[in-house]
Amino acid sequence: MRRILLLAVITLMAILSLCAQDNKLAELRRTLTEHYAGDVEKQQAAAWLIGNMQFHGTMRSALQDEYYNKLTRIANSSVYPECEPLIYGLADSVYAVPDKGFKRMADADAVTAESLISNIDQAFDRWRNGNFARHLSFSEFCEWLLPYRLTNENLCEWRERLYKEYKRGIESLRQIADKNHSAYWAAAQVNDLLKQDKIFIHLIPHLGGVNLPAPVLASLRMGECDDYAFKAAYTMRACGIPVCVDFTPQWPTRPHGHHWNVVLNNNGRTVPFMGSESNPGYPCKSDYVYGKVYRYTYEYQKESLFEHNKKIGESTPSVLTNPFIKDVTGDYTKGVDVSVSISTDKHFAYLAAFNNQGWTPIAWAGETLPNPSFKGEEKKQYTFRNVGRGAVYLPVTWENDRAVAAGYPILIKENGEQEYIKPDKSKTFSLTLTRKYPKYAVTHVYSKRMVGGKFYTSNTADFTESTKIGEIKRNPEMEYDSIDTDPKGRAYRYLRYTAPRRSHCNVAEVEFYDADGKRLLPKTVITDGNEDAGFKAGSVIDGDALTYYQTKKSDDCTLTFDFGSPVAVAKIRYLPRNDDNHVTAGHRYRLDYYDKDGAHPVGEQVATTDSVTFTGVPLGALYILHDLTKGREERIFTLEDGEIRWW
Repeated sequence: MRRILLLAVITLMAILSLCAQDNKLAELRRTLTEHYAGDVEKQQAAAWLIGNMQFHGTMRSALQDEYYNKLTRIANSSVYPECEPLIYGLADSVYAVPDKGFKRMADADAVTAESLISNIDQAFDRWRNGNFARHLSFSEFCEWLLPYRLTNENLCEWRERLYKEYKRGIESLRQIADKNHSAYWAAAQVNDLLKQDKIFIHLIPHLGGVNLPAPVLASLRMGECDDYAFKAAYTMRACGIPVCVDFTPQWPTRPHGHHWNVVLNNNGRTVPFMGSESNPGYPCKSDYVYGKVYRYTYEYQKESLFEHNKKIGESTPSVLTNPFIKDVTGDYTKGVDVSVSISTDKHFAYLAAFNNQGWTPIAWAGETLPNPSFKGEEKKQYTFRNVGRGAVYLPVTWENDRAVAAGYPILIKENGEQEYIKPDKSKTFSLTLTRKYPKYAVTHVYSKRMVGGKFYTSNTADFTESTKIGEIKRNPEMEYDSIDTDPKGRAYRYLRYTAPRRSHCNVAEVEFYDADGKRLLPKTVITDGNEDAGFKAGSVIDGDALTYYQTKKSDDCTLTFDFGSPVAVAKIRYLPRNDDNHVTAGHRYRLDYYDKDGAHPVGEQVATTDSVTFTGVPLGALYILHDLTKGREERIFTLEDGEIRWW
């Protein structure tokens, strides 16, 4: 789903206030050094926290506090899906306020010596006296357990509350010798408790560009992946389990980015999992292509884009500007270095991955020496380190808050070989397309639910006498398919679809035609009383490919079509539950190809059937088909031996 919420970009006002902050931080350091006079490690921990505090902060407003309070009350008083419209209604009312009164509050102004001491003492207690973090070195302890915040959320006390609520998960391991000191099993046990909260993946609006604080997250039963990853990290750290949050700004071959958790196991290896969803050791997007992966840190990253840009002052993409993220791509995949030469006046360049509608920068590089191999114009060399294989990327610059193509798309093959995807405009061909988007398993699995479905006709509503006129014997593969029915043209008033077992009667559309190809429209559609909440039988004849019917029962459910008077059905056309990304008659489409300066149109046309054909298509390019009428899901593709390869 898909939102990446990162640390807000540091403003000029914040930078100008650093001198005042330095004085406050120095005083805080003196206070904690004196307080921990007898404990060198705690003195070092305090110094580490204060030393990295300078650029930490959040956005606060009274309206935001009110929003959090009301959001928590909704979460505590209603369950899903009843809470969804209440939450969105609350967010709409807040967004309607023109001036929300946001002000940036630096941690140097907000963090007190008392709160910092409380955080340090509790973190040390879980490290020294708990069972699941003793394997951490001091530096690992600082990164994985000690910080009082995760990203840019509003500050609050969270350790003791979450520990009291979830410690029963780790207490259950005390009597099990081979699990009693395992961070891996502790994370699994606590995550089992988080899963009992029965999460649902839906967007929770964030205000002020900051992530939700721990108390709000603790009460939520719906949210996106980042919300649940942060909730799990808070909870795990409160219980003394070393857990961080990793993320990718954009999957290179998928429509969005993702957040997840990672636990530092006793053997020193990191094990990914999804808080509130899947435990360590279970598949966690392991089949996906990892372009770049970053880890949220409390420690200021001296090699960050933010640090390198401080004296240059270029406009940079916020997703990469966070000074508190570090590159951990090597933990997930064996990447390759990618070098490009670009003619630009920018100091920084980026490598971008496609996000269904455009390109999202996922890696950055600073310029090196001009490339002498390009004569006649000066080009700068940029090298992107450790980029994931098996994907197509686009070199871009960042101008006017958007990515601008700065070269040909680059294909990194699975074996690490790299090649530019260059169109050959001297050679053209005709291309026929039936889809604008790949068939992903998450939706394709529903297509087979119509296999085995049967159609019966009758002249009585109770079907005491009926005739079978057709059966679906092949997977419609998320697209329209059809069966021919009664060749003798016998007429009946009622037609019934009997769904196969384990299908929940999932049907998106059903159309009926006579022997002359004329469409026959039912007067009404009758259910058997098993419809699931929110689903209506009329959705199967409403002409909308994305609406579908569903029953509470999984087996042997029916839909009955009443034509009002006898009709002779010669053909039934049907569409399974799908993603509505097939070519649709009446929609206008445009085919683009990518050159070194971005996308160029091949042509536009209105589809008259379930396919579109374009002529004059340059050979060997990267392509994308746009539906200009409806929809947002579109993926880039190449052709390999005449077959589409989606990226």
